[in-house]
Amino acid sequence: MNINKKYRNIGIPTNVDNTKIMEPIESQFIYLTITVSWIISLLPCKLFLELPIVVISFWCIYESSKIGLLTAFFFSILIDVQQSLIMGSSALEYLLIAYFSLFLHRRLLCFDIFSQSLHLLPIFFFSKLIKSLFIAWINGYWIGWLLILDTLIVAIIWPIIGSVLLKYKRLQTESDMS
Repeated sequence: MNINKKYRNIGIPTNVDNTKIMEPIESQFIYLTITVSWIISLLPCKLFLELPIVVISFWCIYESSKIGLLTAFFFSILIDVQQSLIMGSSALEYLLIAYFSLFLHRRLLCFDIFSQSLHLLPIFFFSKLIKSLFIAWINGYWIGWLLILDTLIVAIIWPIIGSVLLKYKRLQTESDMS
């Protein structure tokens, strides 16, 4: 057996050095990025409200052993308090997205960042739809179909945030290798 072949090459393209992909990232950095995304979501812009769920789902896919449903639940409660929503409505959305991101993380790692955005689009849509139905059931009125716009915003943000976080992950593994 070759000593240099430390990891298996299942699902990894032949032109990619798999030792740089498989290196884990520190848990402190993962939670720092989620916290920073939550702090940025406090800014008064609709675009920034979706940032924490994008970062949480990104880390659920790329570092599934370090982040889980408890992290998604905790930050969803913070989002509920921040937006003064019904307690638990964002938890439902965040837990569904985190669960399906964890469930599909091996399959999603086979695709590039833009294809991942397209594969996650139905997950984001149905989780937002369930959240909207829950809020409509509690409040007694339908908030409209703006959830489609929210889903498209998340699909547009995903490649941008993903490429930034992947760039840091590659820089860290290159510094660890040298």
